[in-house]
Amino acid sequence: ENLLAIEIYPYYGKAYFNIGAIFHTWGRIDEAIEKYEIALALKPDIVEARNNLGYAYYTKGRFPEALKEYRTALGIKPSHVKTRINLGYLYRDTGMLDEAIGEYRTALRYAPDYADAHRLIGEAFIIKKDPSSAIETLFRAVDLAPGSAEAHNGLGKAFEMSGEHVRAALEYETALSLDPLLLEAAEGLRRTRFKP
Repeated sequence: ENLLAIEIYPYYGKAYFNIGAIFHTWGRIDEAIEKYEIALALKPDIVEARNNLGYAYYTKGRFPEALKEYRTALGIKPSHVKTRINLGYLYRDTGMLDEAIGEYRTALRYAPDYADAHRLIGEAFIIKKDPSSAIETLFRAVDLAPGSAEAHNGLGKAFEMSGEHVRAALEYETALSLDPLLLEAAEGLRRTRFKP
């Protein structure tokens, strides 16, 4: 369907974006980048293409290019939550934790019940060694998404960091009941199960 659209109308940017997204899903990142770039050359204001191109650059370790695409996308549409989250990941992975938290919080202004944003803030507080802030935020994530193994695992890490090993073990157990392959939760449970 997208190839047909390109045959009929070769300057249809959205079709190139869709093909890029398919390549991206298949893990063919270089081909995805190529199609996103064509889409944006034809129609520079496709926010989703900017976000996806930024994410493709991010996965290739091309952080300055990813940052440029994310900022451009947010210049077009500041309320694009997915871009805010992706920019937060980029900041987190480059050690800019306060900036990451800021992006996640901005995402929450547009989508207050977005559990993953709460979880990511909590995880950033764990990295910052601030378990009390992490616990508060991760409780909200668990309230919004009780079936999130990652949120329960994060809460387990925060409780463990604060020395509350029984509560940590309970959260790790919950995480494992939701995702038995979550190795980090299994290791956390092993560390905390028999500690007072």
